[in-house]
Amino acid sequence: MSNGREKLVRDLKILEEMAAEMKDYLASQELFWPKIDGKLVQPTLGGFWLRRHRLVTLQNSLLDAQQRTRLKQAIQLFDDACADQSRDVEQKGSRELAARLRQWAGALEELLEDEQPSPAYYRSDVEIRAIIETLLDHFAPLPTERKAPFLEELETLDHQLAERWAAGKFIWPAEWAPAYPRPAYWWLYGQLKPPED
Repeated sequence: MSNGREKLVRDLKILEEMAAEMKDYLASQELFWPKIDGKLVQPTLGGFWLRRHRLVTLQNSLLDAQQRTRLKQAIQLFDDACADQSRDVEQKGSRELAARLRQWAGALEELLEDEQPSPAYYRSDVEIRAIIETLLDHFAPLPTERKAPFLEELETLDHQLAERWAAGKFIWPAEWAPAYPRPAYWWLYGQLKPPED
């Protein structure tokens, strides 16, 4: 089993856990639940949609038949949980998008301040940027005026990153690259350059 496939199978387990908790999560006032022992990760819409995108895109090449069935069941469970809660989904998703933008701004600031930016830290932190992308994809139908502040902030952050970016190889497992094509995911192809003197 390759590294990329192992990680994708772990994503499937996380997706199943999130789907099972999504109805309660949407009904709660909390944006981020405390991490509970034994749980792989806390449920959020962005976290679910990030993994769903990756799993659905890569399922035919990296998952077996039983895993594809589990994926389909988890997606159905999630869809059922969201079916009558469109307002909660929109509100929770908008709050998460704002929070993720703050997280990414903080992570990016630390990365850009480093004299020798760590590829490992970037590879981990950039998952926040990927979650932002998937949240924006799911809220694309919202009126422009509702999305504008998020898009403006993201454009500013992307500009800061682009000024220090050196294009290169895909930074996540190579098997995942088909789920993240250039140029839409340019920030997954390369590395941060050290600051210029």
